[in-house]
Amino acid sequence: MKTTLDGWLQYAETINPRSIEMGLSRTRDVAIRMGLLPWTIPSIIVAGTNGKGSVTAAADSILRAAGYSTGAGFSPHVHRFNERIRVNGEEADDALLVQAFEAVERSRPPTLLTYFEYAVLVSLWVWRETRMDCTVLEIGLGGRLDAFNIIDAEVAIVTSIGLDHQEMLGDTREAIGNEKAGVFRDRQRVILGRDMPHSVIARARELACHTSVSGEDFLVDDREDALQMTVNHPPVWRLPSGLETAAACRLSPHNAGLAVVAAAALKPVEADAVRIGLARADLPGRTESFDWQERNVVVDIAHNPDGARFLAKRLAGLGLHPEVAILGNLRDKDTAGIAKTLVDRIPCWIAVSTSGQRGQEASVTAMGIQSSGAAETLQMATMTEALESAVQRSRKGGVILVFGSFAAVGVAREVLLNAPAASGHSGQ
Repeated sequence: MKTTLDGWLQYAETINPRSIEMGLSRTRDVAIRMGLLPWTIPSIIVAGTNGKGSVTAAADSILRAAGYSTGAGFSPHVHRFNERIRVNGEEADDALLVQAFEAVERSRPPTLLTYFEYAVLVSLWVWRETRMDCTVLEIGLGGRLDAFNIIDAEVAIVTSIGLDHQEMLGDTREAIGNEKAGVFRDRQRVILGRDMPHSVIARARELACHTSVSGEDFLVDDREDALQMTVNHPPVWRLPSGLETAAACRLSPHNAGLAVVAAAALKPVEADAVRIGLARADLPGRTESFDWQERNVVVDIAHNPDGARFLAKRLAGLGLHPEVAILGNLRDKDTAGIAKTLVDRIPCWIAVSTSGQRGQEASVTAMGIQSSGAAETLQMATMTEALESAVQRSRKGGVILVFGSFAAVGVAREVLLNAPAASGHSGQ
């Protein structure tokens, strides 16, 4: 029944036989018929291999703390579709989303849309109807051909470039960077993370973008207890003063710095808004900790080697030393490369099965872990069994790490959140 959100989601998943169909023409055509283009709400678009969700959440939170009404889009979701579309920091409710799907459907024929294209059009309709002052949009895959790229954003971010989704984006960092840089526009304000490939820098120069690069135009202290930023070259937009005293936040300093610069590029923000916004920034599944069965269970969606390296650095900075790691992976991911980054730090590993079309059996994940040199690798069919086994192999007060695919982290969070007397706090 298309009278409920679940009904519309099932419809969106099945109307197009292709779950992914790259290209912007379908989304753009329907958006024009819906009156969504040209897009008139000032926006930040966030591309990159890792860190997109955290940067999106932080920039959105800073802008709200500065007094602006905001819409934020995330992809994918951990538990339910509503997580993808935030209105002033809150998930859009079912009734509003049903109205949005109905509006898309009235303008869709005869265009066949994918689930992801529906999600983008629904998001844009919601933010227009709720009259947001600004929006922050996380690219789901790539950049150049992602459906959100129908928007000409005032500010673009590329957080990082690593090897992931090579079958669609290319086998090298240069090729992948070229796809991510597809979100750039002529003379746009662009914020870049560290270690960008030449393809990203070249595209920004070609378009005469006003570019600010982490490590060159602004420096972010790597300490985990505070965000300290130093501006080397004054950019074309004003950064808030007093950032050297910014309060501790739960984001990594690198991602927090990108979010601050982007928010300041879009709208005037003051140091107090930065402090408050970063302290409130929240996103499930990003170095998120739960007190569970007298252990600290940390969950993270690190699902590629670069993400795992970033996670390893983050754990070290937070003084967290896992005794057991639970890894649930997808079949198109580099399990051995992911495990290799952390294998010397964690003595016991548990492979868990993941479901879905791209799901992977625990036995296959275990082989990848073992090939990385793990001393002990177990296999579990379910996350509940894996967590119970991890408790048996860890001490009270110890740390258990659960990471990998969104699917694995989502199941782990459900178990942890539904357990008696469970409590959690996030630390993206």
